[in-house]
Amino acid sequence: MVYRRYLTPGHRAFIPDFGVYIKYEADGKLEYARSRGKLVMFCVERRKAWRMLQSKAGIQNKEYAAQKAILAEVDAGKIPLDEFSGSRSRTAS
Repeated sequence: MVYRRYLTPGHRAFIPDFGVYIKYEADGKLEYARSRGKLVMFCVERRKAWRMLQSKAGIQNKEYAAQKAILAEVDAGKIPLDEFSGSRSRTAS
């Protein structure tokens, strides 16, 4: 994490240390699991390294291109941050 935007509560990359959860489907019903912010950062860094390896091999990742397009719309203000981040509202302190 080079730019440390994950520490700024008002930024779209903010990752709280506690209160992070994932939603998944098990046996046909939705389940929730708690996690720590450090695990989220580990997953982000691992995905980033995988994309770097793909790019060095000349592989175009369509999901990454779509993600960059959506993030550009969020940064431009076309998609509100609250809508982008789901039901959680983020406030700068």
